Order: sequence, then structure tokens, then C-alpha cells
Amino acid sequence: MQLLDANGANALAVGGVPEVRSGGTAGLLDVVLDPGFQANNFVYFTYLEPRGDVANLAVARARLDLNGSPTLEDLTIIFRAEPAVAGNENVGSRLLFGHDGMLYVTVGDRFDTRDQAQDLGSDLGKLIRIAPDGAVPGDNPFIGTPGARPEIYALGQRNAQGLALDPTTNAIWELENGAKGGDELNLIKAGANYGWPVTTYGRGYDDKPIGTGTAARGMEQPAYYWDPSIAPSGFTFYNGNLFAGWRGNILVASLKGQHVSRLVLEDGHVMYEEQMLGELHARIRTIAEAPDGVLYVLTDEDQGRIVRILPAEMLSQNQEAQPGP
Repeated sequence: MQLLDANGANALAVGGVPEVRSGGTAGLLDVVLDPGFQANNFVYFTYLEPRGDVANLAVARARLDLNGSPTLEDLTIIFRAEPAVAGNENVGSRLLFGHDGMLYVTVGDRFDTRDQAQDLGSDLGKLIRIAPDGAVPGDNPFIGTPGARPEIYALGQRNAQGLALDPTTNAIWELENGAKGGDELNLIKAGANYGWPVTTYGRGYDDKPIGTGTAARGMEQPAYYWDPSIAPSGFTFYNGNLFAGWRGNILVASLKGQHVSRLVLEDGHVMYEEQMLGELHARIRTIAEAPDGVLYVLTDEDQGRIVRILPAEMLSQNQEAQPGP
């Protein structure tokens, strides 16, 4: 974990990071600031926590001490996805504070245990909703359901690597990696079942069908899907003014596709898609908007980059936006 200044320089290693299982798609996964960070200095992050031959997706909360070298202090694990299983694939995971102040956590199906995405007794393949201290909110949709884990908010998800809040409606949206095709953009509803692995628009890596088809009673349809796969990851709703005409659009980072997809929504439906930034020739892990409306993308490579994206009119003549280290 590193702390950078606004120009991408002076990278400082953050101390106090716990032991992490890395490899495949596992490691340190996401980090968010507490909504009250300026007062409490709390940060939350997800990672794969080694436990012998198996591992859990864990959510930790710590206070970021910025006196001297940055260090995580008073670290507490507030959530562990159960069960712990072997393997480093399809871990997820994204964190999001909702408009309700609750913390939402995506948990992947861990690949070899995909059928657990339909099992309410397992956290795998689910969207989790907890309070900032890890407590389970009393209004979660499966409270009181026999055999269900009470932290579950939605189910039937393969490997969700994106969560974002619509700043206009406060609705939560999710991006899910399919297998071979079938990447999904989903509008999240409490208690909803998003189908995996019963319904999907994708196929297995062996080209064999998965589940029963593309639709089933009681299972949600995606708001949008990609086939062939682009391997979507982090995304954001653009809420700034620097990029004319983009306000309210969804900006999706694509790993396999090596681009950013701009999606135009009308009444919850994707009406138009534009693919951008292919000239970076890089897997793009996530995209974020700064308070001033400038966009930043993070590339997923051995020598990954943070790239600042500016409107053309903000660049001086014959000058290009330069990536940070």
C-alpha cells in the first residue's frame, strides 16, 4: 500500500499492512476512506487473508497515522467472508459506502465453488452489507431467513469487481466479470438474485454452456452485458463539469478490452457505448473522478501507471498529459 501526492510523486510505503495471500487475482484488493475521514482518519480495505491452506476475503478497518511515515494503526478485521476456501481466483472485491452510511462489499465465488453463489448459507458470490464497525444492519433483506447469513444483501454474482453510487438517484450499481462472455452491469436491489451460475450470457472457458440459459424465474436480468467479454473492473458515474456532456454517464475500466467504456444511461437503460483510451495499450483496473472533475485511471501491469485524464482544451499546445509513476 502506498500514499502518493497529487502529482503522483513522493510515493510513501504505508506501514502496518497485514499478511496478504497474493497471486492469481488475489492480494490487496480495494481501499476506501471513511466518510468522516477528516475527523477519524479511518480507512477500510479488502484483501485475501491466508489461513493455512485456505484463505478468506477479509475487510479491515484501521486508522491512518500521518505523523511521520504513514502507518495503519489499531487495525481490526470487521468482516470475513465464510467459508474459507483454497485458490486465488474470483476473489472480488470492491468496497462502497452507500447513501445509507452502510458499507457494501462484493465477494467473488472463488471459481471452484461457484454453486455457492446461490447458497444463502455462504458469503461467496454475494454482495454484503455491514455497518462501518462490522455489525449487521437490522434491515438487511435476509434477516430471519432460516440458514441465511444475515450480512447478505444480494446473491448470484460471479466476480464483481466494480461498485458505484449513482449521485442523482443514490442507487447502487455493480459490475460483474462473466466467464467467457456475459460480463454484467447490474442495478442492485435488496434481496435480488442476479442468477450466477444458473443464468448467464457467457459460456465456460471450455465453450460449454453454464446453467440453464439466459433467464429464469426469480432471477434478475442485467441492465447491460458484454459478449465477448471486456473483463470490466472499477467504474464511476461522472459527476463533474470538465468533460462536456458526460455528466451522469458511467465510465467503466476494462482489463481484457484495454479501454474505458463510456455508457450513456436513460431511465436505467444503456443507450450508447463509446470505447476510449485504447491508445494506452494497457489493462485498466479502475477509474476515479477527483473533486475538481479530473479523471484518473490505474493500469494493471507489472509497471502499473496512474494516468491523469484532462480535456483537450486544458492542455497547452503540443503538450500531452503525462502519467505519474
